[in-house]
Amino acid sequence: MHHMRTRRGTKEHASVCVLAPPAGAMRFFSARLIAGIRKRAEALGYFLSVVPFHNDNAADRSLSAALRNRGVEGVILLPLEGPPELMSGFDCRDLCVVAATSAQKKPVFHSVVPNHFDNMMLAWENLREGGARRIGLAFSTGHDLRVRHRAAGAAAWQMFFHQTEAVQPLIHGTDDVDRIARWLRAERPKVVVCDHAMGEAVAAVVARGGIGGRPQLVTTNWPSPFAAAGIDQREAEIGAATVDLLTAMIHRGETGVPVNPRVTMINGVWRTR
Repeated sequence: MHHMRTRRGTKEHASVCVLAPPAGAMRFFSARLIAGIRKRAEALGYFLSVVPFHNDNAADRSLSAALRNRGVEGVILLPLEGPPELMSGFDCRDLCVVAATSAQKKPVFHSVVPNHFDNMMLAWENLREGGARRIGLAFSTGHDLRVRHRAAGAAAWQMFFHQTEAVQPLIHGTDDVDRIARWLRAERPKVVVCDHAMGEAVAAVVARGGIGGRPQLVTTNWPSPFAAAGIDQREAEIGAATVDLLTAMIHRGETGVPVNPRVTMINGVWRTR
């Protein structure tokens, strides 16, 4: 019956929604992710709605009831920039839920995420092949927490067990420009690998001058206006895989919090200008 329904084209036979937090440091990643989710959902005949989600006030406790009133069967969680857990009032017993983020800690759902560890290994390997030896890692604290330190772990392995020099990483808030400038002067990296938020901050410090050099900036969230190269996390593929997992759960009637949450990782691609 599933294959018969799929072959009928794009007739809308169910409703799914994306819970989207306010725009912030994740806005570019989230926008590309939603586009991939929408394209795949519509191809499978699902009606998709994007629901603003704040996760920080009592009004959101009525969210689960509002979703049911809309006829929503499946929910996709986008990366949250605040506390990585849903409020206790969110009742998902009758909903199929998939997280498109590593940050969701409580409750833990099935998830589809970038392969942060392998993506960082890929970036480091390409930089080494290009002759870079003094490579620094600069991440915003929020990004490092959201990806569960996986990217930083790959960078540490490369620095201490491979053919690049050991550079003290900078994992800090993006608003402390003096701290960023001191780190650049002290560590003297020739290349800085950074997330989008920290990349913007580092680019501003470099443009200001006075740090003794202009390191090449590489992003973990390609494309980016400040970076010459980076990792394309293939958000469209992540979105499509998220929808595929969610719709399979809907067909099987798998609702609520899973006993054994599964993680699907999508490998990124190295890009240069």
